[in-house]
Amino acid sequence: MLTRLLLGPGEESITDLSIAVNAYKNAVKHEVDRLEAAGLVSSRSVGRSRLVSVSAPEPVRSILLDLVLHTFGPIRVVGEELSTVDRIDAVFIYGSWAARYARESGPPPDDIDVLVVGDPDRDDLFEAAGRATTRLGKEVNVHVVSEAAWSHPKGEFLTSIKARPLASVPLLPDARGGRS
Repeated sequence: MLTRLLLGPGEESITDLSIAVNAYKNAVKHEVDRLEAAGLVSSRSVGRSRLVSVSAPEPVRSILLDLVLHTFGPIRVVGEELSTVDRIDAVFIYGSWAARYARESGPPPDDIDVLVVGDPDRDDLFEAAGRATTRLGKEVNVHVVSEAAWSHPKGEFLTSIKARPLASVPLLPDARGGRS
């Protein structure tokens, strides 16, 4: 739930949180009460809804964000899902999310831009990206390039990607009984 609040739109209702984390509403209320007592979140009532947002002070907020990004964030989820796809040589997150991982400030990204190097089956790849989208609650946009194109970029797209922050996505070696 804290992951959702830290990486999400900023403020969410108890109902939306319970749906997002697949938990009973009362369990979410109880956890919000605990987080609020610890000073990590705050809530306010709007009509019959209770809206929750992160209110942890710095440097606690930055520490929590780092922890969440590295344990439950896009790098982890994209890596887990794309590990099921064969013929991938490398995966990178680029764009706004890569900038956030590189500590560049900015608003929470709306989507996740993923560069896949290799020759994966497109159907398998887009199914995996769809699962990552569902898990993260943010659209995962995949762009595929060959190893040759990545090694010797000739267009503005790859040249600009290589000039900006990139976040390498580790793939799990045994997600499909051995990657190839």
